[in-house]
Amino acid sequence: MKIGGNPPRWAILSAIGGLGFGLVAIPRVYRWEWDYGVLPDLGIAFLISAILGMTIDRWFKADFGKDVFEAAIGHILGPELRDEIHWVAGFKWIARECRLHLKIEDIGNAIVKVTSTTERTIENISSHPQKIRGNLAADEWGFTDYPSQIIECVLSQAGEAPKKHTGIKRSEAQVRAETEEATVLPKNSIKLFTKVVEYRRTNDSCSMVFAIPTINPQMEVEISESLKYEYGFSHRGVPIKSDYLPRLTLQGTFLPHQGMGARWWPKKINPSA
Repeated sequence: MKIGGNPPRWAILSAIGGLGFGLVAIPRVYRWEWDYGVLPDLGIAFLISAILGMTIDRWFKADFGKDVFEAAIGHILGPELRDEIHWVAGFKWIARECRLHLKIEDIGNAIVKVTSTTERTIENISSHPQKIRGNLAADEWGFTDYPSQIIECVLSQAGEAPKKHTGIKRSEAQVRAETEEATVLPKNSIKLFTKVVEYRRTNDSCSMVFAIPTINPQMEVEISESLKYEYGFSHRGVPIKSDYLPRLTLQGTFLPHQGMGARWWPKKINPSA
């Protein structure tokens, strides 16, 4: 039977490391002297090679590839766009999943209650462990009896207890919260769940932005019957609407600080008026 394909790099490095360990251990266990100590020294060299191949070599190649990319693209593009390319190439996180749910309730007196719920799966795409905090900010819109509220801000990682926000900080313009810091290894992910309430006018809009690039974000709207609305993404990608739910999915990568949101207004009681 013929097995095709090349073995994975980790298997080759593991075999080299195992061979190195054997060359170090076996001569010492059996007290070999005929090799004049050459085999243990050779085994140490194999062990060092395997360790370097699994750690430093991988990080070096990742950083080297990033530097080559930045140099090549920066040479092709004009100077006005080079800083933006460096900015994109420097991303350390990406959201693999993102769901935003907006619940817009008409509570009377020309006021609506807007509840924004998000759930995101964020991956460390760098070659090094990275630290991250869950954070959330909501604006105040001048309704004295209806202050903005942060209901949830939770960061969770497999094998660890969820990290909830450490307290609410309120000012005249905003209310903010953040979680404790978490460390995420390369290619590992962490989940961020947030829920916030704002009060706005019945003829108004809201927009939400994220600081981390997001792949194929989803947005869903639940709204009172007394209101009409539109919603979408400020992005050149193609939004796909669900056949069964008021949900949009953007086919594309949503860059940091691009917005997604909704615009609503009261329905006319008498359309001819």
